[in-house]
Amino acid sequence: SYTFRTGNDFLQTGVEQLEPERTGSYEVGMRWDNGKKLNLDLNVSYTRTDQFINYNIAFERMRPQTRLSGFVLGYFNDENSAAELFDIQAFLRLRDLVPAIKLGATLSMNYATGRESLTTTNLGDFANEVRVLDDVRAHPNFISRLSLFATPFRDLTIGIDQYFASRSLTRNSFRLNSSDLPSRGPNLYNDGYHTIDLRLSYDINKNFLLYAKGFNILSRRYAGI
Repeated sequence: SYTFRTGNDFLQTGVEQLEPERTGSYEVGMRWDNGKKLNLDLNVSYTRTDQFINYNIAFERMRPQTRLSGFVLGYFNDENSAAELFDIQAFLRLRDLVPAIKLGATLSMNYATGRESLTTTNLGDFANEVRVLDDVRAHPNFISRLSLFATPFRDLTIGIDQYFASRSLTRNSFRLNSSDLPSRGPNLYNDGYHTIDLRLSYDINKNFLLYAKGFNILSRRYAGI
């Protein structure tokens, strides 16, 4: 670690011998295909990550208690940390709903639930504790996407993609422990959101395609995935 001193005060920072964070993931799925106009995919997955690289804060104090004499910051593999995510996803694709304009649609729906445990730091007295979250940070429980696409004119395809997501825990929420939650709890969540993307493509010939896409065309504010 590194130590910086200013008079009687010092700042110590550095890392231990860090190991990679470990992730294991398992997934099974199936597809049902009903000819050219309809297919349906279903899959279930489970992911677990542990040994998060975390950081710790500690203070050394002189007398009187209000006098700060040292600040120590270090990174380490948190043996108490783990994140588990169970995920169910369905994907439906429909083609030629209106054959004259080749109208089609895709709908994906995702439900995820899990838990996460990490070491926290109390913002008041810097006493560490292990906190268990009922969800995985920055991962909404519900995510869906609805896409519509059509070819109203020869070689020109128009598509609209809509995304919907429920609220999610912020990435920094684990830093607050039970004594901080009453005053800071309302700020622990990212709001749910709905965004719209627009895309256009034009077939110049059989070898070349020109396309353009606009993301979040309504300029909605959102956070999380």
